[in-house]
Amino acid sequence: LTVPEAYRVVANEFDSRLQQSLILESSSIYEGLVVAEDGTPQAGVRLLPCIVDEVFGTVMPWITGQVTTNATGGFRLARLPARLPDHQALVLVIEHPDFATTVAPVPVRGSVAAHRMGGRLVIRDRQYVRLRALPPNAVMHVWQDVVGLPPGTAAQIYTVQTDEVGDAVLWLAADGRVWMRGSSLSPPMLRELKAVSGSVSGVYEPVSGGSAVPLGSVFHTQQQIVPGTGLALSSNYRHEAVGVSGQGGDDRSVRLLDEQSGLGIQGAEVFIVDGLGPRGRGTVRFVGFTGVTGTIAYDSQPGDRAIVGIAPGGALAWLDQVAVEAPNSTIRVPAVGRATLGVALQPPPGAAEQVVVVKLEATVAHGGLRPVLYRFASDAGDWQIDGVPAGEYDVTVGEYRFLVEIVPGAIAVLQ
Repeated sequence: LTVPEAYRVVANEFDSRLQQSLILESSSIYEGLVVAEDGTPQAGVRLLPCIVDEVFGTVMPWITGQVTTNATGGFRLARLPARLPDHQALVLVIEHPDFATTVAPVPVRGSVAAHRMGGRLVIRDRQYVRLRALPPNAVMHVWQDVVGLPPGTAAQIYTVQTDEVGDAVLWLAADGRVWMRGSSLSPPMLRELKAVSGSVSGVYEPVSGGSAVPLGSVFHTQQQIVPGTGLALSSNYRHEAVGVSGQGGDDRSVRLLDEQSGLGIQGAEVFIVDGLGPRGRGTVRFVGFTGVTGTIAYDSQPGDRAIVGIAPGGALAWLDQVAVEAPNSTIRVPAVGRATLGVALQPPPGAAEQVVVVKLEATVAHGGLRPVLYRFASDAGDWQIDGVPAGEYDVTVGEYRFLVEIVPGAIAVLQ
């Protein structure tokens, strides 16, 4: 699996060269076992590798690289990436028609955590629910978010037949927003279904007073059905849309400065985000790299909501809409911080698994984007996590959730 990545080209009248060397690394095999929540191995489960952009909320699935578990639940994945660009994560989408589609973050194969993390993956159970107040005697399509992937990028699609009063039964994942797709084909419309409060068993019905909305306002419209499944996935990456810098009527510019030294940051990647994506999320276009002084020219477009700068090493900074509209702007980029996993959240000494998955979700959104980072703390790395952009995060470690502030140059304790 090769992930698209941009490299700055330095050119003069005689030749051109890359500003930095390409890095080629070998990838280790990832082997393991898929089990149900009760621990029983599961045969015939699909494992689909995907790259998730933690900043821009896009997904790039590797459909040709998927594998299926054998009769004893075992799997073997080859050619997974040994490394990824800053703030991109490797996940496995685990799918079987009798279970809830499950997303499992895994370390890139060139990392220390990859050699310490076991291969036991758990696929989640579904729950039995009843749908009511739907059109009677109709074939309906139910769309449900795949929890663990950015909202709007993936859906599990079910087909149900309602009875004469508009009721139907279905097995759904226990979490993830649910919609009913109407019969209209142009444009396709969705109406949200929600669980009825106080029902003994799961009962879903259309949201009271809610009206149908275009499918494109909820999910990316360019979705691909994974063959043989009801799983629909979009496919995008951060450099797919390119805005040629300094070539239009506005000729605006932005300069990225190191917050501590005040010096310009050369070679930072700059993106512009609008608010035109599903559910108000931003879509992104790549402008280019900052020059020697940390400056880059760009052309604004109606709907632009933010500028995002990603400095070498992963430092991250934003400019929101008011500053985007200014002819010349400055972004002060704070250094990345670190975190260490508190003793209470570490596995006991001698435990078979010595890697802990840490999810960090930014509490503040910029341009319709709320970064979600996946990191791996392990005993081999003294339980530290490096390269976390500064800011406040809602942290999830297993069943525990808490807030933490990542301060530039400091170490935050996750506990």
